[in-house]
Amino acid sequence: MQTDLIPTAEVASLAGVAVKTIHRWVADGRITPAVVAPGPTGARLFDRRDVQLLLAQLDADRRSA
Repeated sequence: MQTDLIPTAEVASLAGVAVKTIHRWVADGRITPAVVAPGPTGARLFDRRDVQLLLAQLDADRRSA
């Protein structure tokens, strides 16, 4: 089974936040990249299913606020 991976910028776009916010969420453990590329920038790719779960949680948080 092939995993559907998406880059940080697309995650940010789907969540309606800045790329820096996604980096913060990774640092805080809210979402974990499926792949981190080697090198100084360490580009991150995220499993689309994990992103969908995060978006559902964000939606639930917004509704309860």
